[in-house]
Amino acid sequence: MQGPGKGAWDLVKNIALSSSQESKGKDLVNTTIISDPQPFFRREYASLNGTLSVKTEATVFESANYDSLQLKWDKSSGVNSVISDIKAGETYILKLRNSDTLVVLKITEIRDDGCSLQCFDTDNMDYIQFDYKLFIKGIITGLNELPKNVIENEELIFQKDEELNVTIKIYPNPVTKNGTIELSESVNKECKIVFYDLSGVIVHTGILKPFETEYKFEKGQVASGNYIAALQTDFRILSRSRFRID
Repeated sequence: MQGPGKGAWDLVKNIALSSSQESKGKDLVNTTIISDPQPFFRREYASLNGTLSVKTEATVFESANYDSLQLKWDKSSGVNSVISDIKAGETYILKLRNSDTLVVLKITEIRDDGCSLQCFDTDNMDYIQFDYKLFIKGIITGLNELPKNVIENEELIFQKDEELNVTIKIYPNPVTKNGTIELSESVNKECKIVFYDLSGVIVHTGILKPFETEYKFEKGQVASGNYIAALQTDFRILSRSRFRID
C-alpha cells in the first residue's frame, strides 16, 4: 500500500483502492494522512468493512491452513479492526468482512518516505508491503485453501446463501458425452456455473440467465477427471455437487 490511489487494499480481489472508492472492499487501510495537522507515518492499518485482525507467531505463515488459523483465532485475544505499531516480519490473522474467510498476512517491508513531517502538499508515499494467503471454509468439500489463481480470476464466495434452498443435480454422472446440470428451482437473477478441479482451480465457467433451470455442457469442454460444480451468485454459493467426466 503506497501513494495516491493505493492507500487501501482489497484482499479478495488482490487490488489497491483509493480513498474515493467505497469502503466495502477496504480490508486494509494505511492510516497515515498527509492532511493531519502534524502528519507522521503511523505504521498502522485499519479496516473499514468489518475485517478484524490479531497478531500471531511468525512461524504460522508458512504452515497455515484453515483449521490451524481458526484454532489460533479462537484462542486469541486483542482482536481489533486497527493494528498499530506494525513492524516488518510480523504476522497477523484476519477474519474478513464478518465472514468465516481467514487470511494470514506477513508484513515484509515498511518504509517511511520522509515526507510525512516535511512535505505538506505532496502525496503520502509511505510504504507498507505484505504477503498473504487466503483460506475459505466450505467452498469445496475437503478443500479449505483457495489457491491464488482462483482468487485472481473469480469472485470469492464467503458463505452459503441461507435465503435459497436450491440444489443442483448433474446427469449422467459420470459424464460420458453431454452433461446437464438441473436446478431444483429457478433463481431470479443471473448465476454462474463454475467447475473446479479437486485442487481448487477453475476449469470452466458458464452463465445461467434468470429463471433458467438447466445448464448443458459437452464432455470436450473439460478434460476427463473429477470435479466440483458450484452454482454461484452475488458472492454466494447456492449449491454444489461432485461429478466425474470419463
